[in-house]
Amino acid sequence: MKQHTQTFWLTGGIFLLCLAEFSSTQAQNVPVADTTLPVNSVVNPPKDNISAITGGTVAGQNLFHSFQQFNIGEGQTADFVSPSAAIANILIRVTGGSRSQIMGTLSTSGLSNPNLFLINPKGIVFGENAQLDIRGSFVATTANAIEFRNQGFFSASVPNNPELLTVNPSAFLFNQIANQPIDSIQVNRASLSVDNGQNLLLVGGNVTLDKATLDAPDGRIELGGVAGSTTIGLNVEGNTLRSNYPTQVQRADVLLTNGSQINVTDKGGGSIAINAQNLDVLERSTLEAGIGRDLKSDGTPAGDITLDATEEMKISGKSFIRNDVDFEAVGNSGSIFIKAGSLSLTDGAKLENRLLGEGETKGIFVQANKFVSIANSSLTTSQNEETGVGNSGNINIQTGSLYLTNVSKLDTTTAREGRAGDVIIDAQNIVSVENSLISSDTFGLGDGGSIKITAGELTLTKGGVILSRTTGKGNAGTITINPVNAFSSVNISGVNPIPDNAFSSGLVTSTEKEGAGQGGNISVTTGELRVSDGGVLIARTRNASPGGNITVNVNTFEATSGGQVITSTFGTGRAGDITVTANDRVKISGSDPTYFDRFQQQLNPTIVDNDGSASGLLARVAGQETANAGNILVKARSISLDNQAMISATTTLGEGGNIELQPQDFLLMGGGSQISTTAGTQGAGGNGGNITIDAPNGFIVAKPNENSDITANAFSGSGGRVKINATKIFGIAPLTTEDLKRLRPTDLDPRELHTNDITAISQTRPDLSGIVDINTLNVDPYRGLINLPAVPVDTQVSQICEVRPGENESSFTITGRGGLPPNPTKDILILDVVKVDWVSLKPKGENHSSTTVSTQANNSSPAPIVEAQGWMINAKGEVVLTANAPTNTLHSSWQNLANCRSNF
Repeated sequence: MKQHTQTFWLTGGIFLLCLAEFSSTQAQNVPVADTTLPVNSVVNPPKDNISAITGGTVAGQNLFHSFQQFNIGEGQTADFVSPSAAIANILIRVTGGSRSQIMGTLSTSGLSNPNLFLINPKGIVFGENAQLDIRGSFVATTANAIEFRNQGFFSASVPNNPELLTVNPSAFLFNQIANQPIDSIQVNRASLSVDNGQNLLLVGGNVTLDKATLDAPDGRIELGGVAGSTTIGLNVEGNTLRSNYPTQVQRADVLLTNGSQINVTDKGGGSIAINAQNLDVLERSTLEAGIGRDLKSDGTPAGDITLDATEEMKISGKSFIRNDVDFEAVGNSGSIFIKAGSLSLTDGAKLENRLLGEGETKGIFVQANKFVSIANSSLTTSQNEETGVGNSGNINIQTGSLYLTNVSKLDTTTAREGRAGDVIIDAQNIVSVENSLISSDTFGLGDGGSIKITAGELTLTKGGVILSRTTGKGNAGTITINPVNAFSSVNISGVNPIPDNAFSSGLVTSTEKEGAGQGGNISVTTGELRVSDGGVLIARTRNASPGGNITVNVNTFEATSGGQVITSTFGTGRAGDITVTANDRVKISGSDPTYFDRFQQQLNPTIVDNDGSASGLLARVAGQETANAGNILVKARSISLDNQAMISATTTLGEGGNIELQPQDFLLMGGGSQISTTAGTQGAGGNGGNITIDAPNGFIVAKPNENSDITANAFSGSGGRVKINATKIFGIAPLTTEDLKRLRPTDLDPRELHTNDITAISQTRPDLSGIVDINTLNVDPYRGLINLPAVPVDTQVSQICEVRPGENESSFTITGRGGLPPNPTKDILILDVVKVDWVSLKPKGENHSSTTVSTQANNSSPAPIVEAQGWMINAKGEVVLTANAPTNTLHSSWQNLANCRSNF
């Protein structure tokens, strides 16, 4: 019997223990009210898993609830009942010191549709099945208290009486009352949504969304991470709740991962704001705003996506941020604003502001103090070519440095009537584009946008391209590169490493074959511009429209190893002009050894232009169409061309362009380099262009026998005019009459003579040959010079006796010449000197000689100067000094030799 009794009590103990655990679990999953309010909250027993919560303290339009703990279990609902139509806000505080776990549904009901505030400084977690069923806005915060303007605050850490708090909440107070750490807000696999036009705010410590969804159609969603003691302002404007973060506030981190989504898309008024220290949007997570499919804007202002991280912002793993006007939608979308210490987009990340329907997009704006790094990712504002109607937005980036790598893209595009947006980049340090693209295109009637880059250093490598292009009727936009300071530089080099897609790195504006618009201009202003290893600056045209112009303003310019500045035409449109102004030097040299392989291997014939491998300035007709070449103007202290380099404004069937070079010091040519405005081949073509080389204080020098030529020829048209003004020309000269006779009966190119030549001939029409006009100083710099002896003359000072004071003193007197003082800087004229006026020389230009052939230096040696060997008296009775001893008797000098004997 005793044994059975023990067994009974043991079994009963187990039963009571299980019951206690069950009761404890139930208690943990339901709200538990405290007694800190004048009218306390009442949690009614659940009915159909719904616990109605009544009571609470009313103050004006606000209803206050206070709980020892606030949890909602899975499948459970906590329903806050509004007792009056006047209630606008229901505020819930948790005072017990444990975090809230919302695993079920949080709802409101009753006589109004109030906003719901949940305040728990110890943290808030929304589980997988958590939901919101409320008609107003929802705010969850781990602040210690909520302020009500100047009326006071409703505190969770130090519970107080809220009966005088009758106005809307105005601020979140973090650690103002108790020095406690700020706990986090987590949304784990939950879907939280509010009605159209309402707001959803999560403001706490670290805020994490893990496979979570937040929806507020046409409303506002805010995530805010706060780490330090501060006050976060809260503005209530109608139905909109908007927080305000002080500039110096210490922030916490915000994380979206594992496919988390934030969406306010509807009729265009929805907005998203995230404030954090570090913001990560990872693993296919998304933020979306704008006008949804088949919807029409109701006229409300377009909503923006605003992301603000004081430190790092990372968007990765095919995540995207999008603010669109969707298909069949009408209205305007807002912008995407990003502010961060640094911004990284990697692994297929996208920022998009697209116009798929009818309206406008506002653009993408990025401000990152340290850097923006974009790898295998993109920023795009675009207009759909089939359905989009309107203007696309700008891309504006302000940063310390910008890096685009691994096939990344910044792109603004229009495909129909609207204009494409501009791309504006302002970087204090570096803009680097490696195997990536910055572009603004038009495929329709609208014009392409402009691309404006200001940088300390712009680098384009491995096929990095900045492109403005038209394939429609609209005009391509312009490309403008500006410096940060005098030490800024632009470096363009290399080609894309993929063999069948091996286009050059470069600045490119283009009007394509299928288009009708004009090509855009390119303007580069910087300290140093270097184009090398196949890199290009190109403003081309492939159709009947004119190509753009290229203007370069630099200290130094170098085009080497196939570096080219091109305004060539491949269609019937006129080639653009090239203007290079360099304070120091212009150097052009070499060719691209990869060019011919790339040209033969390409799958798309427009990737590598048929414009040769040589480094140069090229404003010519590169195709077989009848078109006119552009003009080239180069101003520099010195200009050098070497190793097959060229400055070319040639044409096949049209008119050759004009070339004008203005070197201050010298023009140097060597290694088979060319300056050419030749027109026509094989019995066809127009007139050769003119070449002007104006170096009145400089020299034209060609390395001997290296076949460097200056040509303004024509095949069947008129030869151009070559005019050269220089101090002197060395190593290059016009062809002789015999050379011209050898050329004209055949198709021989003047370069095949293997001499340095200047020509302006018409190969088939001698009567149409041009003029070679060379003006040099009429002074032979060698004239009057004599060769000094190889062995210096051994000069000895005569030995004379020492002069006594006052005796036998010699003197040397400078009398001056024609009233001039002996020293024009130190001496002055005496009053009785004869004054003679300055001689007026002829103007400088009159000291030049003009000829149609090059002048050669006079190499005849002047007669040597020798000592007089004697003298003689001529027929007039004059004494004449003679260099050779005369046959008659010489007369010796009457001067007595010095006598060194002592007089005492």
